[in-house]
Amino acid sequence: NPDLRYVCDPVMGDHGELYVPKELVEIYRDIVVPQSYMVLPNQFEAELLTKTTISSESDAIKACNILHDKGVEIVIITSLFYSEGEIILLGSSRKEGNECCFKLQMPKLPHYYTGTGDLC
Repeated sequence: NPDLRYVCDPVMGDHGELYVPKELVEIYRDIVVPQSYMVLPNQFEAELLTKTTISSESDAIKACNILHDKGVEIVIITSLFYSEGEIILLGSSRKEGNECCFKLQMPKLPHYYTGTGDLC
């Protein structure tokens, strides 16, 4: 279906640990992501998909642009930890030459929750 819009949440890992076999990273990066309308990686997944390190907002924007260059229209990096005491969500869209970027900053709670999603 040419009108289908694929949204990819590449649940591959978090905090430096892969949940899937490492061979799947290349499949996501080279096959799945380029077919996606929207991609929602966390910081670790965005680094794997873009082969970059994210340690600042400009690094995160660069990662978004790498994913846009693969054909992805909307990128939302759901959890970035480059700012002390905060979790940052960075969103970016690129369509027909128009670009938009936004960021949400949330206080980082002194707890760790698994299985609840990046924004909890």
